[in-house]
Amino acid sequence: GLVGRVTYGYDDRYLAEFNAGYNGSENFLEGKRFGFFPSLSVGWRVSNEEFMASTNHWLNNLKLRASYGQVGNDVYMINGVLQRFLYEQKWSQISNAYYFGTTGNTGIYEGQYPNYDVTWERAHKYNLGLEFGLWNGLLNGNLDLFSERREDILTAYLTRPQWVGVTMAAGNLGKTKNNGFEIELKHMNKIGKDFDYSVGITFSHAKNEIVDMNEPALKTDYRKREGHPIDQYFGLVSDGFVTSADMSDPNMPVSTYGTVKVGDLKYRDMNKDGFIDSRDETFIGYSNIPENTYALNLGCNYKGWGFSVMFQGVDHVSRYYDAE
Repeated sequence: GLVGRVTYGYDDRYLAEFNAGYNGSENFLEGKRFGFFPSLSVGWRVSNEEFMASTNHWLNNLKLRASYGQVGNDVYMINGVLQRFLYEQKWSQISNAYYFGTTGNTGIYEGQYPNYDVTWERAHKYNLGLEFGLWNGLLNGNLDLFSERREDILTAYLTRPQWVGVTMAAGNLGKTKNNGFEIELKHMNKIGKDFDYSVGITFSHAKNEIVDMNEPALKTDYRKREGHPIDQYFGLVSDGFVTSADMSDPNMPVSTYGTVKVGDLKYRDMNKDGFIDSRDETFIGYSNIPENTYALNLGCNYKGWGFSVMFQGVDHVSRYYDAE
């Protein structure tokens, strides 16, 4: 790979930076191995302009910034195992594949169907930012708006016919998006000669969505993962508890997960086929990636002794707890 950077600054008011990477990966076939990934950022320190001179006594820093960049990925994992050479046709050995009499013989089978067109996964990242400082540092803050569009994601084919019987190499099939904002505020002050303190708060909101993951077009809407967050939880929907009246109802769906008794959870038959099984699973709760993250930081110093504490939390997130 090759990387380069060019920076420019004029009078501490107008700032610009250009970065670029040109990277190659052996995971892809010749002609598909190299990708160019540029990024550009610009900044304007408004507080250093002459027309802002009258605000210097209360506005010490005001800066606007914007950036755009691309990032590439060539990593594809299956169950935590890195998959290499995605363009190759792979063969595997299997013992006792066929017999002559009672003797088993080793055979070979096609383990992976190749993908000659697979190439870099690419993310497009956008950011708008505002920085400010008030009253000689009493209050400082940052506000960022961000957006990310990821395309050509390396992922497995979900529309492969079952009768093919061969694992297919990954393809550039997925698309996701992620939008949000982040706010950071910090107050610092000094009381007397020996005591100073600081208070900082941060809050961020980010919501992602799977735009495309090669799901079959005819897949039932309530089972589709497209249109939902990454790692969205899917499962059965509870409709309360099984009652004596339910047990005597001839139209009560039959559970494929075991014998149902009074007091058990009653699950919704989403497809109305009369059975409760995996085809009734739908999106429930949130994903395991928090939409909101926040924190509070407190600190103080007195004659060389310091104390600090941080509180943090998340919400709009779901967790799966094992029955054990």
